[in-house]
Formats: sequence, C-alpha cells, structure tokens
Amino acid sequence: MGLHSPFTTSAWASIALWVISICPNQATALSASSQLTSFNSTFSLSSQQISDANFTLSDVDSVNNIIKWEQSQYAGGPTTEDIFYNLPTIANGSNLSPGTLIKTEDFTNITTYSLSANLALSRILYMSRNLNGSSVPASAFILWPFTPRQFSTSSNNTTSTTAPVVLWTHPTSGFFSSQGPSKHRTLWAGDNAPFALALAGYAVVAPDYAGLGVSVDFDGKHIPHQYLASPASANDAIFALQAARSAFPTRLGREFVVMGQSQGGGVAWGTAELIAREPELADGYLGAVAVSPTTDVFSGAPDYIAPFVSFGLASVFPAFQSEEWLTAFGQGRANVSAGAWRLRFAFFTAESESEGIARAGVNETWEAIAYGRLANAGRKEVKGPLLVIQGTEDAFVPYAVTTATVGDTCALFPGNGIRYVVSNGTGHVPTLDATRMLWLGWIGERFEGKDVEAGKCGGGSVLESFFAH
Repeated sequence: MGLHSPFTTSAWASIALWVISICPNQATALSASSQLTSFNSTFSLSSQQISDANFTLSDVDSVNNIIKWEQSQYAGGPTTEDIFYNLPTIANGSNLSPGTLIKTEDFTNITTYSLSANLALSRILYMSRNLNGSSVPASAFILWPFTPRQFSTSSNNTTSTTAPVVLWTHPTSGFFSSQGPSKHRTLWAGDNAPFALALAGYAVVAPDYAGLGVSVDFDGKHIPHQYLASPASANDAIFALQAARSAFPTRLGREFVVMGQSQGGGVAWGTAELIAREPELADGYLGAVAVSPTTDVFSGAPDYIAPFVSFGLASVFPAFQSEEWLTAFGQGRANVSAGAWRLRFAFFTAESESEGIARAGVNETWEAIAYGRLANAGRKEVKGPLLVIQGTEDAFVPYAVTTATVGDTCALFPGNGIRYVVSNGTGHVPTLDATRMLWLGWIGERFEGKDVEAGKCGGGSVLESFFAH
C-alpha cells in the first residue's frame, strides 16, 4: 500500500479487539466506508455545459469531481460568498488613487484555513491599477509570523513590534474572482513559500491580483483578471504593500523584498521594472526574487495559454472576441473551465489537442503580439538586485526562454544586477522547494544590509542534486 506502519497486522487486530472490549457499543465504528468524493460541494455540470464542451460521460464524471474538490479548497466557501469582498459604499469610489486602503480585517478567522501552526492572517481591500492605467479595487492578505525576525543591521531598526516584509506574488491560482488565494485554505502556495517565509519571521504581504477576489468595481462592473500581464499584477503588488502599510503602520517594517514564482515570478520581475520606472514607489525596496518566471506569454502551447489570456483580453482590446482565437470546441471547454483552475490540466492539454482548442496561428495575431509587448516581463530596465531562479526540467516555463530573457536583459542593461541560478533537473514548482535555502538566505542578506555578490550581470551558478543517481 506504500504506507509504513510500526504495527503488524496482528498488532492492529489486538488494538481492534481492545477497542471492542472497552467500548462494545462502539464496535461498529471500526467499519470503513469508501472514500467520498463529494467533498463539501454540490456542483454538477448543466446539460448545456456538457453539450457545449462535448463531454463524454467519463468526462462529466471527472469534471464534476475536479470542480467539487477545487471548491472544497475554499476557506469557508468562495470569495463570491464572503461579504468581506463586497465593496463598501463610497462616493466616487472608482476615482480613489491606487494604494488607497478600502477595508481591513485585522484578525481573519482561520478556523477554515489550513495554515502552519501559530501564524495569523489579515485581509485588506485596496485600490490598484490595471494594464490600461485605470484604478481598480483588489484584495490581498497579510500572513503574520509568530515572532518577527530582527536584523540589527537593518536601516529601519526592526524591533519586536515590527516585522520585515516579503511581498509575495503568487503563481496562477485561477482566472476568476472566486479563485483569490486569500480565500484558499492554504493561501494557494502554502508551504512552498508563504508559510516558509512567515515561519522564518517575515510578514508576508500578498495580492490576489485584480479580478481574483473582488468581483465588481464601485460601478458594479465585472473586473476581469488580466492574466500574465506582469505590469498590471506588479501594480497590484506594490499598491497592496502601500495599503498594508496604511492598515498596519506600527506592525510592518519599512524595508521589503519582492518574491514570486511562475506567473508570480514574472510579477516579481515586473515589480522590479515598475520601481525602476517609478522610483517614488521604491521606499524600502531591497531587491526581488523571480522563480520560474513567466517572461513570454505565449512560450507555452497556444491551446494551453490562449483560452485563459482571452478571458481578460477584451479589457485591454475592447473589440476582441474570443471566437477570434478559439474554436467552437475551445470556447465550450473554456466556459466550463470557469469552475475550476485544475480543469485546464484535464481539458487543455495533449488529450484534447486533436479537437483543436485554439485557432491556428493565435500567437501570430496582432492582439497576441501587442499583448506580449505590454504584458511580458524582461528586456527592460529593472531596479536590482534581482535573483532569477530556473529549473532545467520546467514543463511550463521553458529553461531556454528564461535563459534568453536573462541574457537579452543583461545585454540591454548590463548594470541591472541580475544573478541567474539554474537548478539542474528540477521541474516547475519543485524548483521553488529545491532552492529554498538559497532564496531564504538571499532575502536574509538583503535585510542584513550585505552587499550583493559582485559579478557579471546574468552570472550565477548551477545547483546540482546532493544525492542523485
């Protein structure tokens, strides 16, 4: 069974007989039933969805189960059923400046979350700025350490009443308002980074990204998530930090490091670019860490990426229609995918390629080219230092793409202070775990005021497995 127990079969039998002997009326409690898959969700595909997506009976079974499981991961339900994400009535609310704090929940009830022990959680609503430059409401969480880490050499002189800040930019959690990490049981990335950072003594400030969390703006209009638009989500990050500082001015230290992975790796890189463009946002900035960063929107298969970019593309190019990119079959599958993030693995990968999700040449359309120019991180000036970490066996963010982006950026801006570390043999998320000691050490050195290791822009190292075949 793959399980290792200190008890033998006879030992378990003895325990069972012991329970029966002392609790004869409870003997039936030893009976085991099959694993339930309904979780705490009653979701079921409609006949129209089944028809539109051309699902088989087996597909329907799988999709219903995936969506039920996904919905069971919401902490007490999705954001759409939590009044915290409802905007208060504010006259001319849409005119509020980015960084404005809208609402604070000092102590979030964590009984429906699955956090590491002794951590605390807060949530905020605030104003951000989308790719078009318009103000938009968004949500974020702050994960608090039990004991803040203190750095005696830190210029902000952190004390026991303040915590050093890591601005965490998360990997893809979804594309719709119900899928904000602040409402996920493990804050989406869990021990991969936010828990690890908080347990190391950092206050973790983390945006959901606009369109994830808050569903409508002050005018009642839907807020689309501008997927993989690193500059837009970089706005979400830096303005979440500003709002968090307003909410907890005596708890958060002034200095901060930005860190993200995958979509969030591109956002961390984009935040370093944002600070270079708008130096007035740099207060307390010490550097950024970009792990497995998305720097080319369409570097993956168009069938895999196009549906999810298309969800928010009309908010950037108003004349865009999804049928320009997707086949009728693809549109049906995309509509069903609104129920759960993980459906993209089941129905937008090789298994369905023969059906055709995206139209041929999607990545050559003017919208794709224009969106890439607007959305991609890399090949722009950054405010360093920037640590980029990439695994060689990454199936979602190709090693060759990250390597080319680092090389081109350093060629264009040789003084950017980029260090590139390659993790040999690791995949997309495992790279984050494999290099944990490295990025925790690098972040600590920034707060300690240590000089960044001198070297050529893009120069770095290759990490090998300690105990490999």
